[in-house]
This record gives sequence, structure tokens and C-alpha cells, in this order.
Amino acid sequence: MISMTATFRWFLVAVFASHGLIHLLGVVTGFGWADVAQLTKPIGVVGGVVWLVAAVLVLTATVFLAMGVPTWRWAAALGAAVISQIAIATSWQDARAGTIVNLILVMSAGYGFAAGRPSSSKPDTKNVPPRRSPTSVKRRLREVGSKVVS
Repeated sequence: MISMTATFRWFLVAVFASHGLIHLLGVVTGFGWADVAQLTKPIGVVGGVVWLVAAVLVLTATVFLAMGVPTWRWAAALGAAVISQIAIATSWQDARAGTIVNLILVMSAGYGFAAGRPSSSKPDTKNVPPRRSPTSVKRRLREVGSKVVS
């Protein structure tokens, strides 16, 4: 049986992969490789590079999510969302719907950051010796003291 967490993760992988691939439309328009009817505003070569970097970052964050890479996944997702939003801003009238996916990317980054860090509300119990009652401490001190005297 597939868990709800796994199902949601793969749903996010599909959404983020689609988002990254859609960024490639800005790349082909910016480099003049094809005319994309949905992008009415000219992008230019520099804009095409921004769209390319956004696509690469979004797809990288997607691969990290798909592979379950816990370390630095949040940083890739956050960087992808920022660069993607910059690219979207250059063609706001045509690409503003991508902002919704970028917000989900930011939330995913926040979750990944929080899940990968130790929680301040939970004490670290791995390296803490068991607590002893005051009576057992006194008894242990008497034992150690009697060995020192003898």
C-alpha cells in the first residue's frame, strides 16, 4: 500500500517537473530557436539565460525531491523558486500562473529545512545518561568516598 506522504511527494514531483519543463519555453523563445505563441512579450538572450537557469534549478530540486535527498534539498528548492520568479516577472502577463508553483516550491523548501534540522522543542536524548534519583546519587558518593578512604 502506498502511503499518503509518498503519493503527495510524487504529485509534487510531477508538478515541479512540469514547471521546470515549461521554463524551457522561455529558453527557446529567448534564444530565438522557436516562436511560442503563449509568450507574447519578447524575452531576449539574457532573459533566455535566466529562464534556462530557472529550468535547471527547478528540475534539480525536482530530482532531489524524487530521490529523497534530505540534505540541501531545501536550498535547491528555494533558489529555484527565486530565480523562477525573476524569470516569470520578465513575462508577467504570460507566465504569472507559475507564481503559484513557486509558492509551493517555497513551502516545500520550508518543510525540507524544518524537517532536516534538529527541533529545539525535543531534547537530544541519544547522548544523555539516565537520570538518577537523589538517593542513588548519595549512595554512589558514599561508595566512592569509602574507596578513597580505604
